[in-house]
Amino acid sequence: MIRKLLAAIGAGTALSLAPAAAQPVPAAAAAAEKAPPAGPSFDIEIHAPERVKSLLERHLELRRYREVTDLDDAELARLVAITERNVRELVARWATSARTSA
Repeated sequence: MIRKLLAAIGAGTALSLAPAAAQPVPAAAAAAEKAPPAGPSFDIEIHAPERVKSLLERHLELRRYREVTDLDDAELARLVAITERNVRELVARWATSARTSA
């Protein structure tokens, strides 16, 4: 039952990462390097049913890394792989608790 639910939710859940802000123009690049970043390194968009979306927005571990400014491509790829496992674990726990409380 849980595997079917995970498969159904996994197929309907999409997570996308995008740079949080556009790169500064070359004339302002030197000034921008000296100033601390104004916001998160990347944005997280969760496309899922509302109950699953709210669960992931509250508990997704990837959200902790949004403020890290020196993530390279390899580290970001590692985080994406970890996030897939994290989503599956969170949804499995949610499904189990929903099933036992019903």
